[in-house]
Amino acid sequence: MTAACDVLVSACLDGVVTLTIDRPDARNALRHQTMSELAHAIDAADQDDTVCCIVLAGNARAFAAGADIPEMLAMNGPALVNHRRTLAWQRIWNSGCPMIAAVEGVALGGISVVFEARYPGIVSQAVFLTFGTLGALLVAYRSGVIRATENFKLGVVAATGGIAHAGYPTFVLA
Repeated sequence: MTAACDVLVSACLDGVVTLTIDRPDARNALRHQTMSELAHAIDAADQDDTVCCIVLAGNARAFAAGADIPEMLAMNGPALVNHRRTLAWQRIWNSGCPMIAAVEGVALGGISVVFEARYPGIVSQAVFLTFGTLGALLVAYRSGVIRATENFKLGVVAATGGIAHAGYPTFVLA
């Protein structure tokens, strides 16, 4: 393995390259340098004909804590549009090589950034609708309009599965 400061790049083994984010002091927070190194390593793997898949991993402590907040606070919204962090995300997004994230738990922050770059406004809509639904359901439960019986729980699970099943082709084909 060769170290590139924040990102460790493994040798290609059976067509697979593993990129490990290694910033244990910051729980692998994605600072500008980390994003640039990650994008560079993905670009290099993308150009290598022997690489069939990229595995993104974090060190033993965490996958990634998300953005490096102190760096982000130093910038305002318009400065981020053409910032190298945003450009690095675009390079990662446009990679033609399949990628798998070896994560434990939820990697929502990074996923949100990727989707926000691809579909502007989607993250704020998702957050607003999630909290709106939560608030409406809490009011309905507290007021007694909805009771959490066993049949109701089964109905919620079935409806959620139906929505996921119906939405999956739309997500894949988009």
